[in-house]
Amino acid sequence: HCREPVFITDWLRLHEDISDFGNNTSAMTRMMNVIEHLLLVTLIHQVFSVSPKSLSTMAFVIDGPLAIFGQPAKLHSRIMEFLFRINNRLAELNLSPILVIGLQKTGDVMDHANILNKFLPPGVIKLLDDEYRYKYIKGSDSPSENFGGETYYGQDFIFKTERGRIFNFAIPYPFSDKAPGKKEFSKKKSKIANYGNLVEKACNLICHFELDLYQNAIVPVALAHRHASISIVPGGKVLDIITKTGLKNN
Repeated sequence: HCREPVFITDWLRLHEDISDFGNNTSAMTRMMNVIEHLLLVTLIHQVFSVSPKSLSTMAFVIDGPLAIFGQPAKLHSRIMEFLFRINNRLAELNLSPILVIGLQKTGDVMDHANILNKFLPPGVIKLLDDEYRYKYIKGSDSPSENFGGETYYGQDFIFKTERGRIFNFAIPYPFSDKAPGKKEFSKKKSKIANYGNLVEKACNLICHFELDLYQNAIVPVALAHRHASISIVPGGKVLDIITKTGLKNN
């Protein structure tokens, strides 16, 4: 309505959480979270435009839940629709759907899974439907009609590998939106048959890459953290030099 350019930063509303006087850790975390998910869909889009066949053989792992929180939460529905559309295009080409996994190492679901670990046989998998989540994990007397209705675009699972390690992973909802209603969608997303062979593929990938070095980790995520981390002293000096050089050039 103002006839001015609308930038993605405006649409995501990340600036609303920034304070001149308080701690901005939350705002930075949400910005990082959004960037990770935007990088995911951008990479998928680029690979699809060049080689759909290659895309159908790839797996993408997000270190965290398949969800967007806070002010930019509305982005989750766009990502959900995008992944559904890409998989439909792949199906039209007689290609397999892409495998996207959200891997959580902490949180209330992992706490619950660790408590149950000694009672679970190797190889067991559990889809976390909303009824189970609210009854045994959240302990809520007034559960929502659809957990994560405004934030999540993926379904959580608990999986114990044959080697005894337990994982909480998620794969995207195989739908374009959350219609026709909250209760109906809650039931629809809880049917494991709707996910085809993606659950089996996710479990096979986790079993192939499970790691002894860290708890509830897989090799690709551990390597990503290792190569992305910057040591405080030398890393800080390098960032100082880059910043000062950039300021001088401007």
